[in-house]
Amino acid sequence: MLLTLLLACANPTLLTFDPDSLELGEVDFAGEVPEDGYASGVVTLTHGGGPDVVVSLPAYETDHLCVAGFPEDQVYPVDLGPFTEGTAYTFTVGVCAYVPGELTTEVTTSFTVETDGDPGEITLPIRFTAIRTGE
Repeated sequence: MLLTLLLACANPTLLTFDPDSLELGEVDFAGEVPEDGYASGVVTLTHGGGPDVVVSLPAYETDHLCVAGFPEDQVYPVDLGPFTEGTAYTFTVGVCAYVPGELTTEVTTSFTVETDGDPGEITLPIRFTAIRTGE
């Protein structure tokens, strides 16, 4: 058991997001929120090698983000299952809101998944600038 634990600590799992960040530029918040957000990106989490891990989606940051298929009122964390080498999961991460004072300002936030291994979490940086055009 100790040897397994030492090997797991010495050999982290290679989990990566592709792309490794979302740079959404100016996001126009005029009108009703579209299903995938005012702007969104498709990102894929891939297991590129190392020990198997179980991946879960914790409650994400809803002041800005929405994630297709994972509504705010869902019970979190959501188990995405075991990830073995070559396993991938695709998310559509959108920007659905901004908070007062952020209009015309670059906003930096992130989308995170957690694992039961090493690393314990993988984070995708997200940047956008909130604008509103003629409504």
